[in-house]
Amino acid sequence: LLPFVSWILAERTSNHPQSPIELHTHSISSGVWFALVILALTAFFVILGDHSTVNPSRSPWLVVSPTILWGMAAAVLGLFFLVRRGSLRLSVAAAIAAAFAAVSIALFVFPLGYGFDPFLHQATLDHIALNGTITPKPFYYIGQYALELIVMLTTGASSHTIDVFLVPVLMALLLPTVTATSVWHVTKRLLPASLAALGTLLLPLAPFIHTTPQGLAILWSLLILFLALPHLASGYRLAPPWLLMVLSVAAVLAHPLAGLPALLFSLLVVVHTQPWSKLSRAIATAILSIGGAIMLPIAFLFSGPGSQLGWHPERILHLLPPTFFGTRFDVVNDLLVILGTNLWIWMVLLAALGAGLLRRMSPRGWLLLPLLALLLSINAILLAAAGDFSFLINYEQTNYVDRVVQLAVFALAPLALVGFCLGLDRLLQMKKASITLGLCIIVVAAIVGNVFVAYPRHDAYAISRGFTVGESDHDTVASIASHANETRYIVLANQSVSAAAIQDRGFAPYYGPNGDVFYYPVPTGGSLYTIFLEMIESVATRELAARAMDVAGVDRVYFVVNDYWWSAEQAIERAKLSADDWFVVNDGATWVFVYERQN
Repeated sequence: LLPFVSWILAERTSNHPQSPIELHTHSISSGVWFALVILALTAFFVILGDHSTVNPSRSPWLVVSPTILWGMAAAVLGLFFLVRRGSLRLSVAAAIAAAFAAVSIALFVFPLGYGFDPFLHQATLDHIALNGTITPKPFYYIGQYALELIVMLTTGASSHTIDVFLVPVLMALLLPTVTATSVWHVTKRLLPASLAALGTLLLPLAPFIHTTPQGLAILWSLLILFLALPHLASGYRLAPPWLLMVLSVAAVLAHPLAGLPALLFSLLVVVHTQPWSKLSRAIATAILSIGGAIMLPIAFLFSGPGSQLGWHPERILHLLPPTFFGTRFDVVNDLLVILGTNLWIWMVLLAALGAGLLRRMSPRGWLLLPLLALLLSINAILLAAAGDFSFLINYEQTNYVDRVVQLAVFALAPLALVGFCLGLDRLLQMKKASITLGLCIIVVAAIVGNVFVAYPRHDAYAISRGFTVGESDHDTVASIASHANETRYIVLANQSVSAAAIQDRGFAPYYGPNGDVFYYPVPTGGSLYTIFLEMIESVATRELAARAMDVAGVDRVYFVVNDYWWSAEQAIERAKLSADDWFVVNDGATWVFVYERQN
C-alpha cells in the first residue's frame, strides 16, 4: 500500500495551485463526443464478452476477430475530438475507459487465465492465504503479493479475480490521470494536458495486459517518471522527492529488475534538488551514473540461479527491438503492424522532439530522462555480452535483456509524451480542417495498431509459440491424479498443463534426492522439461521415460501430448509403441501415456 499511502500524505503536505481537473469547459459537442466514446466501448465489450473461450489458443485474435478494433477506433475518434475541445475532465475519464478496454482483451477472451506466470503467482497467494507463509520466501515479488493478499483477506475475493484485474485496472486509472496532471504542470494549458491523457494509449501496452510483478513495477516506475517531470522541466514540484523514493521502494519490492532503475532515477532526482554547488551535484550524479550503468549485471551476479558470468558478444547485435517495414499485401494490417511494431522508433523520435521543445526552458533536469535511458542501454549491453542465463530454456534466455531494453524505451516515455502533446498542440492550433482530420486518422490508426500488437499474434506477421491454459488441461491434471491414486508419479507435459496443475493442486509434491524436483516439468530450464521435449519432438522411448523416473526417484511417469502440438500426431503414434498404457481426455484434446519402471 506504499504508493497509495504516500499519495495521500503528499496531498496533505503540499499546497497545490488550482488543479487542472477544475479547469474544464462544458458544451453540447463535448457531451456528444464523450457519448460516442462510451457507446463505442460498450459495443466493444459486448462483442468481446460473446467471444470468450476455455479452449487453448495462441492468440486472442484467433478467438475474436481483429475487426473488433473498429469499436476501439470509434472510441479513440470520439476521444480525439473530445481532447480537441479542451474538455480535460471528460478527456481523462474517456481515456481511462479506453485504456482499460485496450489492456483487458485477454482478460475477457480467456476467463481461465492468460500466460504462465500469473498461475504461479495466484497459487502462491492461495498458499500464503491458507498457511500464513510460504517457503522459500518470494522476496522478489512481495510488493505485489502483499497488495493482493490485503485485498483477498479483506474482501474475500479469489486470488484469480484480484490477480487478473490488478495491473489492467491500476494502469487504466493511474496513467491517464498522472500524465495529464504532469503535462498540465509543465505547460499550464488544457489542450496539451488533455492530449497527454490520450497519449497514454500510445505507450507500450504489453506489460499491462495481465498482472505480473514486472508489469506492476513498470507501472510504478512510469508514475515516478511522470511525477518528477514537472519539477525537472518547469521547476514546479508536483511530488516531493521522498514520495518518489517511497514509490521506488514499492517498485523494487514488486520486481527489482524494473524497480532498481526507478530507484536510481529517484536518487538522481534527489541529488538534482539538493541546494549543493554545481560541482557537488555533478560529482554525485557521476557516481550514481557509474554505479547505475552496471547495477543490473551486478544484481544478477549476486542473486538467483543465474549468479555467474559468460561471454556472448554476438548477442549485442540482437539488442534492438523488432521492426517491420515490409508488406504482406494487406493494406489495413500492414499499416497497423508498421505503426504498432515500430512504436519504439516513434517514441524515440517523439522524445527527440520533446527534448527540442523543452531545451528552451531554464530547468534542464529533464536531461535525467535520456541519461536513465542511456544507463539502461549500457546495462542491456553488459547483460547481453556477459550474462549467463543457461538456467533458462534456449528461447527464453534473451528475456531479461529484452526487458531491460524495454525499460530504456519507457525511460523516454515522458519526453515522448511531451513531444506528442506539444507537437499536436501546435498543429491543431492552425485550425485547418485538413490538418485536424489528417492528425485524427494518424492518431486513431497508431493507437489501434498499438493495441493490436500488444497481444500475441499468430498470423502472417508473427508466430506465437505459447498456448493459453484450456479446460482440457485442468481435466488432464484431474484424470492423471485419479489414475495414479496413491502412486508416486511425475508428469512430462507442456507449460500450460503444468500451470493448470499448479493452480489446481498447488506446489506439491517434490521428489529427487535433494527434494527439489517438482512433479511437473517446471521450470522449463529443468531436466524434466528437456526430457519432455525429446519425447514429443523426437521419439518417445522407454529409455527417456526411465531417465525421467531416475531424476525424480519415482516408478511411474505420465507423458502428455496436447493435440495442438506441432508434432502431436507423430508423437502419439510413437508413444503407443513404447508406453505401458494410455488414455484420452476430452475426445482427444490430450493423450496421456503411462510408463512404469521395469524391474
